[in-house]
Amino acid sequence: MEIYVVRPGDTVDAIARSTGADVSSIIYINQLVYPYRLAVGQALLLFSGEKDSGGVSGSSGAERRLSESCGYAYPFISGWVLNQTLPYMTELDVFSYGFTAEGSLIPPAADDVWMVREAASAGVKPVLTLT
Repeated sequence: MEIYVVRPGDTVDAIARSTGADVSSIIYINQLVYPYRLAVGQALLLFSGEKDSGGVSGSSGAERRLSESCGYAYPFISGWVLNQTLPYMTELDVFSYGFTAEGSLIPPAADDVWMVREAASAGVKPVLTLT
């Protein structure tokens, strides 16, 4: 993983060629919007290959990740969106559980078991979130 600072005349294709990063990875990870205009001085996060991916590309979850990242999702999240996001996370906060004045747990309105399974299979820690 590296940070690349955009120079005059740089394009996504040229950066990919010079660094060995994948064009689609540069676009996706940096959330670039077509026509992928870059600003001089803009910082881009690059992954130049499998061994440098920080557990992202082809990750089984067993590889060492270079950073910790978490996000939250409600059980009605699209399965496709969740699976596209999990490889970039170390923790998934499952929203949200409540509790009564007596301390009884109130689960979310929709079943969240599928989210917990998806997170665990991606090597991401599912976390119960109390609100």
